Amino acid sequence: MPRFVRALLVLLILLPDVLADHGPPPAAPKRIKGGESFPPLPLPATPLRRTERKREPAPPALVGKIRYGGTRLWTNADGDSFLINDWESEKGDLPVLLGRVASALGTRYRFEVTDLETFSRDPDELPILYFTGHGELNLSPEQRVALREYVVLGGTILGVACHGTPAFSVAFMQEMARVFPGQPLKPLPPDHPVYHSVYDVDQVAYSPFVKGHDDGLPYLLGIDFGCRTGVILSPLCLTCGFANVQHTQCPSWSAGDAARIGVNLIAYALAELPLGKFLSRTKVYYESEERARGDFVFAQVRHGGDWDPDPSAAANLLRAVSQLTSATVKFKRVSVAPSDDLTGVPFLYITGHDDFRFSDAEAANLRAFLESGGFLLADACCGRQSFDAAFRREIRRILPDKPLRPLAADHPVFSAHLDATEIAYTPLVTRERPGLTRPEMEGVEIDGVLRVLYSRYDLGNGWEGVDHPFTRGLSASDALKVAVNAIVHAMTH
Repeated sequence: MPRFVRALLVLLILLPDVLADHGPPPAAPKRIKGGESFPPLPLPATPLRRTERKREPAPPALVGKIRYGGTRLWTNADGDSFLINDWESEKGDLPVLLGRVASALGTRYRFEVTDLETFSRDPDELPILYFTGHGELNLSPEQRVALREYVVLGGTILGVACHGTPAFSVAFMQEMARVFPGQPLKPLPPDHPVYHSVYDVDQVAYSPFVKGHDDGLPYLLGIDFGCRTGVILSPLCLTCGFANVQHTQCPSWSAGDAARIGVNLIAYALAELPLGKFLSRTKVYYESEERARGDFVFAQVRHGGDWDPDPSAAANLLRAVSQLTSATVKFKRVSVAPSDDLTGVPFLYITGHDDFRFSDAEAANLRAFLESGGFLLADACCGRQSFDAAFRREIRRILPDKPLRPLAADHPVFSAHLDATEIAYTPLVTRERPGLTRPEMEGVEIDGVLRVLYSRYDLGNGWEGVDHPFTRGLSASDALKVAVNAIVHAMTH
């Protein structure tokens, strides 16, 4: 028998086994879904009926990794050198991090590579823009306008200095100063929700090449927009930790801590997206003429911190005062400096997240305001510790002989017009202090009359009427009740 005929017979005999081992992959199993589970993003999808068969849907886009700049020379552990794009020095950062996010949040997301000419300015379509690299971040005026619009609409910009390169941090800060003039990047305090949104990141293990952070506190910088931090920068490397690698001589977070803060960053940006969209719609105080005699106008104190974190809160509060009391209310908010002439101003409100300080002259002016019959309502926005500590220090300077004292639930201010003797709090407070149902506030009395009412738990977030997912505060309805009572008390005393 000829040799080629014999080979053909052998092939025909073995062909079924060959095809079984090396044929095309089997089809993916068909899925029958009984319902649809949606991530916390508005997706253009419609749930299928129970019996419909479908392919696994593509996960929604969450992060846009920005393609920018030029190339850099990279040398691997074997000494081989390559030219790589600077923005993708660590290619595994987002794939590995989003895998961790899927495990932690129970929802799969994807990233896409984009650039500043074509990225979607709609944060619903792409909630996070991610910049990383070693330097050379030079934006055009048009790109700066696009980034500003994106953040104002609720998007989040995340910058990470790959390998902790100072040149990137300097370039990023310079560009953000041009995009958001007058709003510098500032260190985020330890109680900022980005450190606690999923994991509690109270202490960080840094690499031996990190200097100046011996306290082990997490270190990120941010720019706030109302109660939302919309720009975040890590001057120390997170990209390697996102990818679950640890390079030598890299000023970085440990891989484990970087992974945890990465999940927190994404969870925080997602949770704050609805608030960012709400804050982008500014409410107008339409009655801007001079107030007539007897009208109530909301006066808010400007100070050196972020004095206006809830810009639309006063509008809702004034509406409540108008609807629930007989007071003649102007839908107008005025801002006053603590050094202004406060003659004829019966009511002041002060809030914020951060530390602030009054000058001696400002403290004396506020002392005269209170001792002449004025009323001061104060709250720590989001329940932040920095403002709480600052307000306690400054009120001691203003009224050194009259300390803040806890107010009993039956104090007249809590029933001046509405019943606020029992209080509901936000979920974060309820989880930390189960069973707390009384108003936990403090005050200062002058000549037997309450002149200062202070809440270390937030009030203003509740007035805004939109969810603030990470606030320690009163429920929206009770925050309004307490404030209406404070205004009634101020107007009748």
